[in-house]
Amino acid sequence: MSNDDLSKRQRTYRLRQMRVNRYRAGLHFRSTLAGLLSLICCLVISSIQTRPIAAHEPAVTAPCHAEYQWPVDHPTILKAFSNPPQPWLSGHRGVDLDAEPGLPIRAPAKGSIAFAGQVAGKSVVSLKHEKATSTFEPASTELKAGSKVRKGEVFAKHEGGSDHCGDHCLHWGLRSGPKSYLDPASRVTAKLIGLKPPLD
Repeated sequence: MSNDDLSKRQRTYRLRQMRVNRYRAGLHFRSTLAGLLSLICCLVISSIQTRPIAAHEPAVTAPCHAEYQWPVDHPTILKAFSNPPQPWLSGHRGVDLDAEPGLPIRAPAKGSIAFAGQVAGKSVVSLKHEKATSTFEPASTELKAGSKVRKGEVFAKHEGGSDHCGDHCLHWGLRSGPKSYLDPASRVTAKLIGLKPPLD
């Protein structure tokens, strides 16, 4: 092989490497930019939702990677979650949402009907999710136990007439175990996204 041929091959190789490096740099830039935009979105929403939600004040729905969604449209929290220090003490193991009788209830996350019926004279519907179970009362559904529902799908309706929170209130409880209750409102807030450096 002559020196001229070798030089041409070296130049061709260098040009090819330059194109590959420019392409990778463009991918890195686009990936980083998309990640930064998502992070800014979540930071803005999180800063908005750090303010307590007062009674009769519309709650903010987080569109940025929220784990759950509100079960009613235009939610207003009438009574917030209050986890007792011990399981046997009194507290408020869920949130009470402003709701008219007959209001459709949407699935906060995908799941299946775990229970629908009367509990101590109350109409209750439970929805089993992947990591937790939502319970609504007073509520009723025409779906049978085991029926699967998608996130956001209407699966029940508000019955009204509960001794827990009156005719215009829907109680939403969320638990990850028999005595492990979660704050539903904290599950509909945005979560920060961890950015990883692009791979070479």
